[in-house]
Amino acid sequence: MGILKLNGTIDQHQFWPEKGSDGDTITVQLDRPFLFQPYPDQPFRETHAFDDAEIRGEAVLHEHNDTGTQSITVRLQGIDAPEIHYRPQAPENLKSEVKAKQEAFRKYNKEYRQLYGETATVQLSQWLRDTRHQQQLDCIVVTQVDTPNDVFDAYGRFIGTIYIPDENGNETVPADDGQASIKAIDVNLHSVQQGWAFPTFYSSMTEEEITTLLQAAKHAQEQSTGLWPLYQSRIGKLDTDLVYDRPTSKHHPTYDAARDTGPVIFPKLFRRLCTYTALEGTGIIDKTFKQFLRMQREYCFLLDEFLEQGPTASTPHPLDKLVSSKEQLTTQPYDLVFQEKASTLRDKNTGQTIKNWW
Repeated sequence: MGILKLNGTIDQHQFWPEKGSDGDTITVQLDRPFLFQPYPDQPFRETHAFDDAEIRGEAVLHEHNDTGTQSITVRLQGIDAPEIHYRPQAPENLKSEVKAKQEAFRKYNKEYRQLYGETATVQLSQWLRDTRHQQQLDCIVVTQVDTPNDVFDAYGRFIGTIYIPDENGNETVPADDGQASIKAIDVNLHSVQQGWAFPTFYSSMTEEEITTLLQAAKHAQEQSTGLWPLYQSRIGKLDTDLVYDRPTSKHHPTYDAARDTGPVIFPKLFRRLCTYTALEGTGIIDKTFKQFLRMQREYCFLLDEFLEQGPTASTPHPLDKLVSSKEQLTTQPYDLVFQEKASTLRDKNTGQTIKNWW
């Protein structure tokens, strides 16, 4: 498996409450082109595979109108922070029903948030500021992939790990020559260690990537760090009054830690609860949350089976079977391995799927 990396900078002003970045999604400005190393110890080579790349008609590289600089949105791999702005999505199998009740559905068309979501974002942002005391923070983004189509998720976000170069860091990142290494701090891992995010595993991740985050999460849970004292397995009802406090030119949100504490469920289930609440509230469905999950026919692997048997031999388990009749998650969040939603990276000029690096 090859390594894709990019060197860039993080603008510290992007995070809530100044702007909209949250605890697991960060915008990174590119300093130079993407670099790809197909085999270990080889020099990295420039790749322009993403210059004209789109997913569902949206460019994956974002160009600033005034400066011409390019950036990407990075979804931090293997972690999931409590939501600060999630809007219910109409499921593919119910889109016609939602369209028929569009006016009623619009009542629930809000950006819902979870308790501790603001705190997780502020804690991450403050830590990044304290790391270098700079508004523009140098970083290296890395992911292990085989083809360009493996890099971005269905929403056009680069799935990877962000490292902050630091001579005292405990992690290393390969240098551009493919031989030397750079000492660094792993942002994804640090967020899990501090309990600012849940570990959330996908079948595209390597065993090493999973076990490193798993150990960090279990330690944070044992020490009651961050969100873990607030975590509850029972899903409960959605608080529809708890919504995103959006920053605007006329409104500058104020962070209040005391008001951002309370029960926190696994974000994967929170997002589904938001959609369920909108569908149930508009009368599109008349089911329990568990029945809604069954209706959606989603599957995931159990971590122990996945690590022992791999993605091809492991048995996919229906997500609804892992939620009890009392609507309680019957496993720990980190005992699940999800499959990434399929995405297709296309060249905007030809419409062809992008398959090659050069």
